[in-house]
Amino acid sequence: MEDEIACIQDKEKSIDGLLGSISTQFANPAYNLRKRYEEFKTFVYNRFNESLAKTKISNIESLRIELVDNKKVLYELERIASIENLNAQLSFEFESAEDLKILNQYLDSGKSVDFENLFDIELVLDVKGTMKRVDLKEQVESDGTDRMIRLVIVMSIINRLAISSEDNKIALFIDEIGTIDEHNRPQLVQFCKEHNFIPIFAAPQPYDGFSKYYFIFRSKGKINLNDKQHAVRREELRID
Repeated sequence: MEDEIACIQDKEKSIDGLLGSISTQFANPAYNLRKRYEEFKTFVYNRFNESLAKTKISNIESLRIELVDNKKVLYELERIASIENLNAQLSFEFESAEDLKILNQYLDSGKSVDFENLFDIELVLDVKGTMKRVDLKEQVESDGTDRMIRLVIVMSIINRLAISSEDNKIALFIDEIGTIDEHNRPQLVQFCKEHNFIPIFAAPQPYDGFSKYYFIFRSKGKINLNDKQHAVRREELRID
């Protein structure tokens, strides 16, 4: 017994060393992952949704993104992150033992936690005053409206990644523009203009509402480009 008591201090130092190693390899990364997620949520709610809310699509008055927390994973990350505050004297307390047990379960299973595992995304639509929640994994509205919504979300992300400047416009190719109805096409062009995009649309036939048309056709094995052939259009929308 005396020998065991004499070794207690050395054992506590050994435990502190192990806990320090755990903190460096697991607790700190868990803390940083949670912190990045909270920063991401702040960005989505305070900045990203601001531009989406102003976008009008068909009968949709406004739209916004909401993040649905994965409460189980976030709680487990919180508990693992708290291990960095342990020391040898506290290592046998119940709550601390539970934190280590959670970490051990992850280690035994070899399971990793990626950023995308922390949340799901819901789209919230204001349709004529009625709020509607939809899963972006499913079709949101009709084909044309659904495509318009997804285009606007993707372009909003690209716009946030780029330097916002009139001198830094981004060329964007959008195929099958005919799948977006005539009411939404002008809105899409306007969105591009307000967010510094130069849209290039493609379709098997001309549609109204664009400032310039190029016709591509085959001739004896070659592809010819002709911008002199005129198309009938009722309204002209320009991107400067």
